[in-house]
Amino acid sequence: MITILDEKKSRVESVYQYLKEKIIYDELTPGTLLREGDLATKLNVSKTPVREALNGLKFEGFVDVIPYKGYIVSRFSYIDLKDLFELRIILEKASVELAIQNITKNQLDHFKSLALREFDVDSVEARKEFMKVNIDFHSYLGEVSGNKQLAELLKNTIQKMQHGLFQALKESSLKTMVEEHLQIVEAIETKNESLAKSIVTKHARDSHLNILSINKILS
Repeated sequence: MITILDEKKSRVESVYQYLKEKIIYDELTPGTLLREGDLATKLNVSKTPVREALNGLKFEGFVDVIPYKGYIVSRFSYIDLKDLFELRIILEKASVELAIQNITKNQLDHFKSLALREFDVDSVEARKEFMKVNIDFHSYLGEVSGNKQLAELLKNTIQKMQHGLFQALKESSLKTMVEEHLQIVEAIETKNESLAKSIVTKHARDSHLNILSINKILS
């Protein structure tokens, strides 16, 4: 039995965040069957918050419903992954354009602090920490655009990709990703829109290639 309740969060939110992190960081792999009753017992909650959390994850594309059996962790096909990366590039280019117009000094400082974080991928926990910062960095790019709808859509798109990226992450790709994070911030700081868009495009395409280098997530 696991207790996952956080006093600052509702039961639904606690279950939702717990399951989402397990999916993103490959602890619940694609194809894993999730049953409400089993999860309720394991997490020491009733079935209701589990059901609501799973419905939220279904809405965001992290799980699919299997009639009369439960839910299954989603498995992305080649086309799914291609579509997600194309969407990400569109959203990040739009975010860059708006961020150059709207970003404040405080936001720029925070953005740069996320880009300057250093990591070692020798351990699973270190890779997890990088992935959390990676989600924060790309989500923040949407936030500094000043468009809340764009920010939410970009954050959800980035989160869907993290499962595959976590699997494919290696030291060489991590170093490049960290360097490109800083380049993106510097291009926005200098209001070099074409350069910033070029970097976010390359950054996304390189990540796509890293994920395609493994076959586990492809059906």
